Amino acid sequence: MTSILTVSNDFVLNIRTLLTIMIGGVSYALSPRCQVRKMSIDTYHLLTQTIQTRYPESPIHCRSDHTITHNSLPLENIATFFKYIVVNGKRFFASQTAGWNKSLLVHVLIPGPIPRDAYGEVLEILQINQDFWNKTCPLWIAQVRWFKPWSGEQDQIWHNL
Repeated sequence: MTSILTVSNDFVLNIRTLLTIMIGGVSYALSPRCQVRKMSIDTYHLLTQTIQTRYPESPIHCRSDHTITHNSLPLENIATFFKYIVVNGKRFFASQTAGWNKSLLVHVLIPGPIPRDAYGEVLEILQINQDFWNKTCPLWIAQVRWFKPWSGEQDQIWHNL
């Protein structure tokens, strides 16, 4: 299962070409190494679907699709792709840019009445500069491939070490 996590903030600080932001007491820094390019078709459609679900008051559509409502905006297919993100001092690479298994895996605690742990691989880290809400703030996104927990039969080889 692949999904997209979104982060946005009005308070942005640009320090030595390393973009650093603070959200809820957690510091984030985006790699100064980035590339502006077209999104893949899969990323573009998944991002459109995610924004439609998360922000229903701001209808958007893919450029190749028909408009959903009269006020629907076409989503730009250009984004800024980053090599890595630093969260609280730990660097996470995007597997699409790293080319090898460095620090691609993430552990996320999903809050709720019963908090859940989720594990996944960061596929892409990107920024959308399209202004949907007239705030002129970018939308930072991580595309993550989530791992499913194994609930089947398993060997106890690790208990014998």
